[in-house]
Formats: sequence, structure tokens, C-alpha cells
Amino acid sequence: MNIESLKRQRYSQWDDLCNKSNDAWFWHTSGGLQYQLAYAAPFEPVDRSFVVVHDGQIVGGIPLIEMSEQGTRVFGLNGQPGPNPIFAPLLGDKQKKKAQKMLFEELDGLATDHGVKRCAVSYSPLMLCASERNTLKANPLVQFGFLDTSWISQCMLLDAPLDSLKKGIRHGHQYDLKRGEKVLRTEIFDASVLTRDIYVQYENLHEKAAGRKTRSSLTFDMMENFIRDRNAFLIGAKQGENWVGFAYFYIYNKHAYLGSACNDPDASTLPIAHCIQWAAIEYMHRQQVSSYEVGWQDYGPTLLSVPSQKEIDISKFKRGFGGEPVTVFAGEKYYDKEYFLEVYTDRMNAYKQTII
Repeated sequence: MNIESLKRQRYSQWDDLCNKSNDAWFWHTSGGLQYQLAYAAPFEPVDRSFVVVHDGQIVGGIPLIEMSEQGTRVFGLNGQPGPNPIFAPLLGDKQKKKAQKMLFEELDGLATDHGVKRCAVSYSPLMLCASERNTLKANPLVQFGFLDTSWISQCMLLDAPLDSLKKGIRHGHQYDLKRGEKVLRTEIFDASVLTRDIYVQYENLHEKAAGRKTRSSLTFDMMENFIRDRNAFLIGAKQGENWVGFAYFYIYNKHAYLGSACNDPDASTLPIAHCIQWAAIEYMHRQQVSSYEVGWQDYGPTLLSVPSQKEIDISKFKRGFGGEPVTVFAGEKYYDKEYFLEVYTDRMNAYKQTII
């Protein structure tokens, strides 16, 4: 076995491994990697992704982006952990252990060579939702010197009858759905029906809702192509002739994730998000999507994060559509003592302020 940088000429083989791996999701693919590099453009990203090769074939690897975080070089994704390592499912235990050892040694070496002070990694909870693919019972990162920074997300299994899924929705949400259905109409835009005009409407509303353009046109163009490649779909909500809300969902290997949402601030009294969420669940159920990650869950302050009341309320809203809490295995490894002390001092001080 040997280590190689992940180059474009290897993308096809890499994407094939992603499709077969038990541990991969969309962000692992070459398309997901290129999107994250484009999104991180303001933070001086450098692609350090590499693969483990055996007999000319890729048997493992990790998408790895080095970027600047408040002046410090780190491995991660725009303030969040990067994707986990993946390995070929047919590797024997002995071969996989060898590949893992090589991969994490290479990661440590790259951090040292390039002055990286922290590496943050997380696993997709969607893989944990799929019992036929789930091979993780505990956080594997702690075996390689990572601190456990796992958190909770909410995931729905969509194999139940649609009526059962609807019964699992919180009563208050069901009331808002009925209220919304009287004044709103939702439409699905997947690869078969998406038009450029509709996508521009989504971009424009996204900018209006945020009060500014939050990212480059290139990233929006890439997201449009993901829909055309059947790795995503868009849902719009309309009041009369006006689009008042959109949400963008990723789909990969029959698992879905809410990637982006925007509502017209002039229509804030309407239950737009309720109607879009249920329309998405109906569509995913028809498409035989296996699981849907509704979103990360903030229950209150922890040592790792002190969420705002708005973030706590958003988490509660997402839980109202059903599903179960799932652990997102994550970890971070530090390569600089002073930087570690600085980060954890800030975290402890933030948490201290929440103690009454």
C-alpha cells in the first residue's frame, strides 16, 4: 500500500469508492470536495486530500481541506469538521487496520509539514441510520489521538407508510400544515423539471432573506448542477404568484440532508417551512429515499458549543417532524499546545457564563 494525493485523474475511481463505501456521503465525492473548496475561497483553502492505493486501486482516503480560521491554519470545513476517512468495504480486517494506520500517520505528517494546528473530522449520521450499512458502534477517531467532540442530530427513517410518518409530526406542526395548505402551494424541482428561471428565483430569495449575498455565484452554479446530476432537489412555496420560500435538499445513496432554506421576510407569518418540510418528506418517500437528516440538535449549552435561543428553537422545530436523535461521531486533534489551550480556555469561559 502507498499514499497518493487525490488528483483529478483519480476522481472517477474515487467517486466509485465513495458509492460503494459504508462510510461515505455526498461531501466525500469529487463534486462535494470541489464545492467545499469554492465555498471556502475567502479562507485561503488548499486541497490536501489523499488516498490509500493498493495494487493500483484506491482502497481508502480522506477529503482534506486546509484553510484559515481566524488566522490559524486548520483542517476542516468552514468552521465545521471535515468528512471522515473511508475505506473499501471488501478490505479484510488486517488490510483495513494497515490502511487506517497509514492514513492517520499521513494526516499527522501533513499537519506538521504545513503548520496546521488542528484537524476536525466527523462522520455522517445518515450512515448510522442505515442498519444495512452501519458498521460504527463507537467513535473510531479516539483510537488515533482525537478528542471526542460528538454531537446529536435528528434523523428520520422513511420506510414507514406515509400516514405513519405524518402521525409522527408534532400536533402543533400538523395544525400549521393545515393552515399553510390553505394559502400556500409547494412545487418540487428535480432534474426532470428544474428551469434556470426557477433556480434564479431561489438565488434571489436567498439573498433577500439573508440581507446580502452570502457566497459566490460559483457555489450556486455548482448546486444547480447537483440537481441536474440527481444529487439534489429544490422545493418552492408559492403564495398566489409570489415565491415566498425555498429549500434545497441533497440526496446521495438514498439518504437526504437539508442543505439550505430561505423564506421571504415579508411573509414571516406564514408556515412556509412547515409546508416545505412535509412536501420534501412526501417526495423523498415517493423516491424511496431511506433516511433524512432533519438537522443538528442544540438542546442547551455544552463545553463545545453555547447555542443561542434561536438555535435551540430551530432544533425544537426540526424535531417536531419526527425521527430519532442520532450521535454524530466527531473528533478533533491538536498539533499546537498553546492553540489548544487558547481554544479550550475560550470554550470554558463561554460555558462558565451559562452557569447560574
